[in-house]
Amino acid sequence: MSVEFKDYYAILGVAKDATQKEIKAAYRKLARKYHPDVNPNDKSAEDKFKEFSEAYEVLVDDDKRAKYDKYGQHWEYAHEHGQNPFEGFDFFGGGTRHEESGFSSFFDLLFGNFGGNAQNPFSRTKGQDYEYSIELPLQSIYNGDKQSISVNGRNISVTIPKGIPDNYKMKLAGMGAKGSAENGDLYLKVKILEDKVFKRIGNDLQVEVEIDYLTALLGGDVSVRTLAGKTISMKVPKLTRSGTVLRIPNKGMPILKEDKHGDLFIVCKIQIPNSITVEEERYLRDIRNLR
Repeated sequence: MSVEFKDYYAILGVAKDATQKEIKAAYRKLARKYHPDVNPNDKSAEDKFKEFSEAYEVLVDDDKRAKYDKYGQHWEYAHEHGQNPFEGFDFFGGGTRHEESGFSSFFDLLFGNFGGNAQNPFSRTKGQDYEYSIELPLQSIYNGDKQSISVNGRNISVTIPKGIPDNYKMKLAGMGAKGSAENGDLYLKVKILEDKVFKRIGNDLQVEVEIDYLTALLGGDVSVRTLAGKTISMKVPKLTRSGTVLRIPNKGMPILKEDKHGDLFIVCKIQIPNSITVEEERYLRDIRNLR
């Protein structure tokens, strides 16, 4: 029995002297094309993704890559010290090394190439870590919603912590690739989408509120909708100008890992009516004459 040799360079489509930058670029290109989330229920795409992910894991690591270049795909089975005790022996006749026989991969797998500094074949390793990015609305960050994501064909439910900042990276232990010792981890990067109404400034929120010109002149109460979905009443002082910023404490974003919120800042936009009645115009003219 022979084990088919995997050319990691050919799998990634790079030259053997490729730089780390070229290897990473090739991986990203393949990942965008064959990622299981892009090709749901496509077994061939999933197999392809696993194949070049395996190649990338080795070639992107300088130490693993050096061992792979010396021993091939079974580099991890090589012993840490010493030379191959079978060096130079002709097991099958007509050859000077066992690599020349059809059983070379079998001997590599069973005995290892003892000339290298690779891992013991019986060592236990941690699985590969994964990184996954998602985009979420500001409302989900405020609420701390549960999200269901699919990574390598596996559905994972995760609760988003309330109030996380943009590009926050969450570690989901053991949710990466399977390993002989322990599973790898999944790092979930959260990108927050801009909200059409509320602007986030750190732990605070800012929103524009239209106020009719009479309330701005005389003062009064206006209704303000919060990101929590509730409507609250805000008192507007007399002679409020357009652009005035008013603060409502504790109605902003939840503060990460704290039981409190930032503030909500109201930017006042004075609303002029599109039309007025004859009687209203008469009163306004009287007011102007008084001034």
